[in-house]
Amino acid sequence: MLYQVVAEHLATFHAQIEADPGRPGLPSHVRREFERYLRCGILAAGFCRVYCDDCRVSTVVAWSCKARAVCPSCTGRRMAEVGAHLVDHVLPEVPIRQWVLSLPHKVRFLLVRNPKLACEVRGIFIRAVQSFYVRRARDQGVPSGRCGAVVYTQRFDSALRLDLHWHGIVLDGVYTGFGVGESLTFHEATRLRDDEIEALVRHMAALIGGHLRRRGCLDEEGLLDPAAGDDLDALGKCPAAAIQGVIPFGEKTGQRTLLWGEAEELGRTTPARTKKKLCADHAGYSLHAGVRIDACNGPRRERLVRYVARGPIAKDRLTINQRGDIVYRFRHRWRNGKQAVVMGPITFLSRLAALIPPRRSHVLSYYGALAAAAARRNEIVPAPTEDSERTPHPCNVGKPPKARAKSKRRRPERIPWSVLLARVFLIDILRCHCGGRRRVLTMVRDPAAIERILSHLGLPTGFPPRGPPRAVPRSLPFAAHQ
Repeated sequence: MLYQVVAEHLATFHAQIEADPGRPGLPSHVRREFERYLRCGILAAGFCRVYCDDCRVSTVVAWSCKARAVCPSCTGRRMAEVGAHLVDHVLPEVPIRQWVLSLPHKVRFLLVRNPKLACEVRGIFIRAVQSFYVRRARDQGVPSGRCGAVVYTQRFDSALRLDLHWHGIVLDGVYTGFGVGESLTFHEATRLRDDEIEALVRHMAALIGGHLRRRGCLDEEGLLDPAAGDDLDALGKCPAAAIQGVIPFGEKTGQRTLLWGEAEELGRTTPARTKKKLCADHAGYSLHAGVRIDACNGPRRERLVRYVARGPIAKDRLTINQRGDIVYRFRHRWRNGKQAVVMGPITFLSRLAALIPPRRSHVLSYYGALAAAAARRNEIVPAPTEDSERTPHPCNVGKPPKARAKSKRRRPERIPWSVLLARVFLIDILRCHCGGRRRVLTMVRDPAAIERILSHLGLPTGFPPRGPPRAVPRSLPFAAHQ
């Protein structure tokens, strides 16, 4: 269904963007991600041939697009890879805690338009958390402690709005013993208190606000500078509309998208908001630290990492109503009874375009004792297994390995593509129906060879049809900084 919506309305969305001569069109990386998604899993775009030596039967496996936001299959595969990598090769067997920082709307608008500024604010957030652990340990008589963290950047919420926030998986304590000849020791942190979280979120708000004012993005009263970052806004009005949850194009420009739920239909009153434990709000900043996992709970640790690294779209919650509008159901019902967001196809595509991360921007970062160049990091992260070897490229299967210098510690390697497919889709593509194991023969990229092989196998040789650009509706002025 998602593929049908993108294929049917992408041309109209491009026409709507180009209809505004005063704003630039979609960036190249956004256009490329949409186009690659429409080729994901299509055999006409290329495939690899796998062959079973037992039954002597070959088959073809389509390529993936490796999209970062639009394709649910590729984001699910990346989620499985990140979860397995962090649990097996990065996070030590000590207690961990999840720290989540959400930002005010005006700060989100600045950071999504300036990736470098977003990286700086992310560093302020995680350094404040690590300093918090170091100070608590020092007050308890543990000097010279060091903490470690892994931070994942998310750009969406359950309503597909542009909500830039960070999930930090932080070691719930500090390491000591970094001196020469000393042994590393982990000191577990004591139970956190609500007043400590409230003080920390106020401290973070002051640090981030001061940094933005020094950069000239906010004035002394904390108001957004209308001219800040105008030259960086390549999506025009899509980010601002996606942050505020409004319609960016057409006759209803600026109006909020419809939220459907029982409370609205039955006229219920919104229940009072209950304060969560280890959660605090201040001036639009929200800090949550209520999730803690012990060292011995491996399955829960991987579930947490997979949740942090999940993609923005869940295909099973996406439907189309009789009017042709997109209905996206929430994972959990909101406290006011809302269950889904309803929006037109063009508004839906604008939300997807705003959720695509910019080029060369990392969504996964390492800090403190878990950073790449941290001292004695190899003694903190889990030790690699003895039989861990580099997974060869499919085209190099069967060839003798190249000579390589021996090292004391082997580098953790990538998970094989067939294993990732099995973890995401529960299908082992290299296991034949006869029970034997398939091997990769070759990668087919030439269009003539693709058409010849697919015709011989009786498979479709073309791409699914796309919808033509329709009449562009009239667009009212939209204030990006409202």
